[in-house]
Amino acid sequence: MEQNLIEQIGNQLCVDDEITLQQIDYAEDKSSMGMNRVKMHFKNGYALSIIHGSFAYCDGETFEIAPFNKNDELDGRLFDEDDRGDDVLGYCTLEKVSHYIKKLAYLL
Repeated sequence: MEQNLIEQIGNQLCVDDEITLQQIDYAEDKSSMGMNRVKMHFKNGYALSIIHGSFAYCDGETFEIAPFNKNDELDGRLFDEDDRGDDVLGYCTLEKVSHYIKKLAYLL
């Protein structure tokens, strides 16, 4: 059975940056049939949606992510310049997901 999405990302963060875990206010499991989805809400008001499964821009090893601003609106401007172009970013490695979790967790 596939590892729970929250556990998989949490394990990666524990390896990369344990302090970032303290910046997560809560995580909503918004999974549905055929799709694992979690929305991480950070203490600073930002959030990141992470999706893996059918109907998402991903494959067996990658994820689709979407950043939310403090008004809980999709906001592709929160992506790094090289990743901008839409409000969602597909085919992200676990390392890229971890990068955006850290980036959003520490925005002011």
